[in-house]
Amino acid sequence: MVSTRLEVRLDETYRRKLDGIAQRQQAPVSAIVREMIDRWLEDEKRDEVRAAVQRMLQTTIDDVPGPDGDLCRELDEARGRYPDLY
Repeated sequence: MVSTRLEVRLDETYRRKLDGIAQRQQAPVSAIVREMIDRWLEDEKRDEVRAAVQRMLQTTIDDVPGPDGDLCRELDEARGRYPDLY
């Protein structure tokens, strides 16, 4: 993986906190920052999925096709396939 450089300016409080985490985990600060970014990105993705699920759950279906082939016929007709078979 090719790495690129990113400069982030932190005040002393943030830097001390990162240094403390890095010492406890025996890892470089850069690895800690990457891990934090990965976790944040995972949380963001999880939030997006939750929001999509909520939108789906709030969706109402007014006209549900019956089990007698209506759905297949409607799909085929919508796609322009086999309109004579029904």
